[in-house]
Amino acid sequence: MTVLLEAHLLSAIIFLPMLTALSLLAFRIVATSIFQSAGVPGWVWRAIALASGTCTFLLAAGVLWPGFDPRELGFQWVERASWIPELGIHYFVGVDGISLVLVLLTSFIVPVALLASWKEVEHPLRSYSVLLLFLETGVNGALLSLNWIQLYFFWELTLISSFFLMGRFGGSTTLQTATRYLLFGLASSMLLMVGSLVVFQLNFAQSGLANFDLVTLGDLPGLALLDTAVPLHGADVWWKSQEVLFAAFVLAFAIKLPLVPFHSWYNAAQEAAPTAGSVIVAALVLKLGAYAFLRVALPLFPDAASESVAWLCGFAAFGMLAAGLLCVGQRDAKRFLGGLSLAHMGFIVLGIFTLQHHAVVGAVVHMLSHGLTIAALFVLFGFLIERRGTHDLTEFGGLAKPMPIAAGLFAVVLLAQTGVPGTSGFVGSLLVVLGTLPVGVGWLALAILGLVLVAGMLWVVSGRVLLGPLEHPENRGLIDFSWRERIVVLLLVVPILWIGIYPNPILRRVEPPVSLLLFEIEQARSGQFVEEGTGDAEAPLLGGASR
Repeated sequence: MTVLLEAHLLSAIIFLPMLTALSLLAFRIVATSIFQSAGVPGWVWRAIALASGTCTFLLAAGVLWPGFDPRELGFQWVERASWIPELGIHYFVGVDGISLVLVLLTSFIVPVALLASWKEVEHPLRSYSVLLLFLETGVNGALLSLNWIQLYFFWELTLISSFFLMGRFGGSTTLQTATRYLLFGLASSMLLMVGSLVVFQLNFAQSGLANFDLVTLGDLPGLALLDTAVPLHGADVWWKSQEVLFAAFVLAFAIKLPLVPFHSWYNAAQEAAPTAGSVIVAALVLKLGAYAFLRVALPLFPDAASESVAWLCGFAAFGMLAAGLLCVGQRDAKRFLGGLSLAHMGFIVLGIFTLQHHAVVGAVVHMLSHGLTIAALFVLFGFLIERRGTHDLTEFGGLAKPMPIAAGLFAVVLLAQTGVPGTSGFVGSLLVVLGTLPVGVGWLALAILGLVLVAGMLWVVSGRVLLGPLEHPENRGLIDFSWRERIVVLLLVVPILWIGIYPNPILRRVEPPVSLLLFEIEQARSGQFVEEGTGDAEAPLLGGASR
């Protein structure tokens, strides 16, 4: 059993939630159709979903994390099997340091989100539990997939699962909001599919073999999709050039993130989604767009990415400032947190687009930090919304008096969200700032202005909610956080402080794949290739193993 688990660990992490959901659905069908029974009650489904999510996290944290060797370049725990070999479609998964930390984040956030929404969603728990489990499989599958068609399948699974989660468990405008989210998601997916088919055609013309694998493995025939030589500038067909294809991929990922001005679906979706849905969309689903930049867009179009650094950094910086302005005067709590999240996602993309070692490492660390802090903020405000039954921030005030424990937990999360030293937010922010300085002080200043704006608004709003006058009589009798609520928030606070105090385990795993990625981009631009092998994982920008 142990040998089987070690050989198929990534598959277990990906499919355990989905298999749990399918087993529950199969049991439900058998119970109703054959035994004429209603089956097990909904709370049992939720408990089983929580157990499945917890087991997935234990596999990621207890087996994958300690078994990952940060000194080894390239992908580890690789699994590959033929699926549709005639079309170059295989089941192909692997993990590097970048995907490792994001898989750990995903596997941690899902059970925490289930605990956080324990009393918010009470009916129907069956579909709620199933959708969350499918969503976890979709996110982890996209992070670990090394075949484009397989990645695209999981990408769509996250879209469909989150669509039904919003449409079934949101507020009064769920259908409109969920439909808008679906339309934006489909637009992103169509851009990706068309662009990937063009790259596939170029790949087939260069190698003579059909192959959708993103990277190579051993001596297998075929040219990896990411090694496709996409022509630059003077291409025979304009839509086969790096500039056009890179623009299509950037637009698709910008919608997924989302970046301003492609954000109109996001705040409405956050308002409509339940707390668990808001947490998972903000902390996990958005990260797929940033991850796809690192895994697909940059290595596939290195020349176009390098020539567009100034434009892309400016685009991200202006988006951050615009997101900060969206927070000004915002009364809806979830829309306010949505604007805050948009600004930080822009900061992550700024770090990626610089193509500088420190900035890209900082962007990955900030993905992890932002996932934890924004999840904590949505959970904290979700608990307040449960008590008061409203999203309107003006209905709160002076809550530190009846809820001192809640106020203390709020303070810790606010410090992390604003990047105070000793918290996870400081580590990623510092690295992004250091890496962005050589690229453009102006863009960095604009980005910092956006961050200062959202941080200031966050402190103003939180100060009003916690320390303002206790004007509304409904707030006087509010009960402080229960033990369940305290545990949920503390589960998020502990890694926030751990990363801020001791980030080295994260940095040691993230730096080697970032160094390899940037080295391969430079090699691709100079027309050279990286050979198979291993190298010094501690030295930034030094070559080593092939993907």
